[in-house]
Amino acid sequence: MPNYPPFLEQNCNDCRLNVEDNRRVASHYMEAVQISEKCHQLLTLFGGKAPHQHSFVHGGAAVAPTVDKINQALTLIRDIRKFIGRCLMPDTELIANCYADYFSIGKTPGRLLSFGLFRFGSKNEQLLWKDGVLNDHYSKPKLDLLQEDISHAWYERSHFLANPEVSNCGSLIRIRNRVNS
Repeated sequence: MPNYPPFLEQNCNDCRLNVEDNRRVASHYMEAVQISEKCHQLLTLFGGKAPHQHSFVHGGAAVAPTVDKINQALTLIRDIRKFIGRCLMPDTELIANCYADYFSIGKTPGRLLSFGLFRFGSKNEQLLWKDGVLNDHYSKPKLDLLQEDISHAWYERSHFLANPEVSNCGSLIRIRNRVNS
């Protein structure tokens, strides 16, 4: 790694890249900071406020797109695309191949539940993501099987209930997750 932050004094317990690849990826990182600046320039060119907004919102831009602004945007996009093709994609593939075992770290057993999301249509009758259960195959959720389970939680009265002025607020409780050992 280069001898300047953020690469200085790194924990290299699991460093798998050879010296040449490591130098190349580190130099591309420094170039990526400059490309990131171009991305912000592209955003602000049409009236966006970086770093608050990181994309263009459907419905238009805050500034009229003049020929000059469009040409500036196309130049910035060309530079960004070149960097992605020349550096970002090859580096991503290299790192993905060297650390392929990381793809299984934190993997869940699946069993995904959705109650539907992003309604649209003339009467909001359509869903972008359907409701259902995905567990090797898709099925409709069986709502009668849903139950509340508090066997892995514990309850404690909130500290403000000890104050007699607010103790008549009812039986407010705070739920905390208990860590299973």
